Amino acid sequence: MKKNLFYLLILLLVGFGVYYFVFKDKDRTFSEEETNFTIKDTATVGRIFMVRTSGQFIDLKRTSSGWTTNDIYPSRTSTVSSLLRILHKQVARYPVSEKQHNYIVKSMSGNSVKVEVYDLTGKVMTKFYVGPDEEKAFGTYLYNEGAKRIFFAQIPNFDGCLSSIYSTNLDDWRSRNVFNVPTENIAQATITYPNEPLKSFTIQQDKAIKLIADKSASKNNPLNERRAKVFLGFFNDVNCEGYLTNIPGIDSIIAMVPKLCNIKVTDKKGMTKEADVYYMLLNKRSKSPGTAILGKFDHDRLYAVFNNHKDTAVIQYLSFDKFFRTAEEFFVSDSVQSSVHK
Repeated sequence: MKKNLFYLLILLLVGFGVYYFVFKDKDRTFSEEETNFTIKDTATVGRIFMVRTSGQFIDLKRTSSGWTTNDIYPSRTSTVSSLLRILHKQVARYPVSEKQHNYIVKSMSGNSVKVEVYDLTGKVMTKFYVGPDEEKAFGTYLYNEGAKRIFFAQIPNFDGCLSSIYSTNLDDWRSRNVFNVPTENIAQATITYPNEPLKSFTIQQDKAIKLIADKSASKNNPLNERRAKVFLGFFNDVNCEGYLTNIPGIDSIIAMVPKLCNIKVTDKKGMTKEADVYYMLLNKRSKSPGTAILGKFDHDRLYAVFNNHKDTAVIQYLSFDKFFRTAEEFFVSDSVQSSVHK
């Protein structure tokens, strides 16, 4: 019995020693000045400024009409929401060991992101640096400006790292909207086919729906107003797949392919948005070369040039095929089976 008590005492002493020397720093409470990485109420956040050591930056601001990116572009709602969620949940677990400290400091000095968070009045809520990830431990190293130590941070109950959300790549933050006009706000929508003008049309919406097209389109049939109204509903929340930014020779590539059409919509305030849509040649990303359009164009993706020709993007047929209607389709009755606006 005494021997068992002796062994139990030894076991307790060993356990205490392991806890003291290995885990004591991880369980202790640290001051807010060192670990101020968490925003309790993200509804009070008015601005998030992030700048990489290379100088690349992202400036997100909350406005009455939504978040903006770099004072120019509307922000992607989903991405901003993810960032706010990370700011709310991320917590410091423990400071890095002395052996790791100098290595991580060196790593962060060459490649890190400084994050500044301000409230709705412009007051600083927190400032910290985002360092490298520790993928095996599912966390990231954060350093609070003015603190003496670097901390390992995580999101509780989440197996993932944090650095990717603190991106300073503009295309990760700006909205991918090409068109976003509610049906009731549309005054006019036009589809123009440069190579098939007889298929082009304009739908006008005021007190009544009117369609303007070549006389041959109607074949003496009345306008199907239901189809015209459904078509106007297609302009709500239409997105591109991704922007083609800093792609060498992209203008020359698009100049080599034919334009499919021009899509233009004007709201009742007189604001107009339009996109030129071009075919995309078959490439390594093409999924269905056997179904290529005209034998050489991608069946799944197209190019779009919009925002006054400032932006070029990849768009999907899945999202834009609904726009590629012809004038005569709006003069077909609903009793006739057709591919139009079912």
